[in-house]
Amino acid sequence: MIDLHLHSTASDGRLSPTDLIRKGATEADSILALTDHDTLSGLQEFTLAAAELGVTALTGVEVSAEFSHGELHLLGYNFDPVRLEAVGLLARIREAREERNRRIFRSMTADGLPVDYHEWREAIPGPSPGRPHIADYFIQKGIAGSRREAFDRFLSEGRPYHLPRENPPLDECVNAILSAGGIPTVAHPWSLKISFSTLSELIPQWKEIGIMGMEIIHPSVNRDQSSRLGLLARDNGLVCSGGSDFHGVPEDRRFFGKTSWGKKIPRDLSLLVHLGL
Repeated sequence: MIDLHLHSTASDGRLSPTDLIRKGATEADSILALTDHDTLSGLQEFTLAAAELGVTALTGVEVSAEFSHGELHLLGYNFDPVRLEAVGLLARIREAREERNRRIFRSMTADGLPVDYHEWREAIPGPSPGRPHIADYFIQKGIAGSRREAFDRFLSEGRPYHLPRENPPLDECVNAILSAGGIPTVAHPWSLKISFSTLSELIPQWKEIGIMGMEIIHPSVNRDQSSRLGLLARDNGLVCSGGSDFHGVPEDRRFFGKTSWGKKIPRDLSLLVHLGL
């Protein structure tokens, strides 16, 4: 079982780090990476559970960064968590997200919605709450029936309670991961809303600032698109990563350890080869 893009209750997933490991432990020689948004708070539990159940666990994180065409999600792998936290980047991103949450709730309260910021915040176990948690709160309050409906009606771009977030620049995020000994990897490049030719032009620029890999398997791409991304990565000397972006939300149709076309994520990803796994 290979899955290098997983989210837990430490960010916006619905399973604990231990429960994610248990899912992977159903098969031999599993390799999993916990890539929660802008937080490392689930990594210790994840690593301890992996050691107990015989799963190979990679340190991981997913960081929101600003690049020339908007927001880019950057995956970091195989870094020293203590060194990455010491940089202070993740704490700054979490603080910016928290301030945006407060602004969203002020706007909703002004519109008369039956919501309370403190009630919502106290119910969230992790340090990195975001819009998915607000969507879940909408479900709890009967305002929406699902995360998808909550985003479509209220939280997505162009909807009444969408607020842009100020993300740190891409080069700063890359440098933070590199300084901790990690491998900076572009997450789900197909979701950047840029053409394939533009992506091809950007990759050499990304390599110059230290990006080392690209996620080629993700629910946002089909088999043919994944193959194209793989060729592009290899032609540019990037290692290839892949994962389900699993959050434990059934409506997302993101299946643990599986590609979008229903096959197991392959073990021969060049990121794993690069790490000797």
